[in-house]
Amino acid sequence: MVHEKLANLRKRWMDNLIQQRDDPRQPQQRIPDSVTALKKTVFKRNAPTVLPIHEINREANLSEFMYQADMVLTLPQVELIGGGSTADARKKRQAYRDVFYPNTIWGNTVYYYFDSTATPAIRTAFLAATQFWQKNTCITFQENMFSLNRIRVFKGQGCYSYVGRVGGQQDLSLGTGCES
Repeated sequence: MVHEKLANLRKRWMDNLIQQRDDPRQPQQRIPDSVTALKKTVFKRNAPTVLPIHEINREANLSEFMYQADMVLTLPQVELIGGGSTADARKKRQAYRDVFYPNTIWGNTVYYYFDSTATPAIRTAFLAATQFWQKNTCITFQENMFSLNRIRVFKGQGCYSYVGRVGGQQDLSLGTGCES
C-alpha cells in the first residue's frame, strides 16, 4: 500500500515537472561552463568513484520504495505528503506537528546502537554525522541498545532511514558506498 502511494506521488510529480519544462514562462536553466569544466577535471583523476545515494539505492533495487532517494516513510507519512497541491507539498516538507505529535519526534536525545554488521567504516561515518548534528543543533546522540526507542545502524542494501521517530527499533542502513 505504501509502495503504491509512493508510485502515485512520483507520477504526479513527474507530470508536474513535465508541465513546467514545457511551459514557456518557466526559465530554462543552463549548466554554467565553469561547472562543466570542473566535472571534466574531477572525473579525470584516479580517485575511486563515489556514487550518489540515489544511485546506490537504485542499484540495490530500493529506489521505488524510497521517498526523495533515501527516506523510508510510514503509511501515515505517505498519506500526509500525498494530499494537496505542489505548494502544499512544499509546506509539508517543513517541520510540523501532526496528529501523532509528540510521539513522532525524538526529543533532545536520539538513542542508537551498532548492529553486528556495522563495519568500522560505518561506525566512523555515523559517528562523524552525529558529531556534526550535536555541534550544530540541540540534539545529542547516545549509544544505548536497550532504549525503548532506538536506531539500529547496520550494513544493509543501500542507504536509508526512517523520518522522525516511528517507535521501537528503527533501521538506518549504511550499505556499501554509503559510508564514504
